[in-house]
Amino acid sequence: MSQATLVLMAEAIVSRLRKAATGHCVRVDYFDRQRADDLCDLMAPECEAQGIALHILAADKRRPQ
Repeated sequence: MSQATLVLMAEAIVSRLRKAATGHCVRVDYFDRQRADDLCDLMAPECEAQGIALHILAADKRRPQ
């Protein structure tokens, strides 16, 4: 997946996160672990600045190399 596509996806997800009420979560399904990590890396600075927590839920807790 291209970097431009990842950026567009990250922007769409952050937009949805901003609309969530405090204390509520927004679930995003069907990304493989690497894509989820890449998206979280892109979204982290803006989310941290806005007090939004990002979590990846996975059976395998190891981050891919």
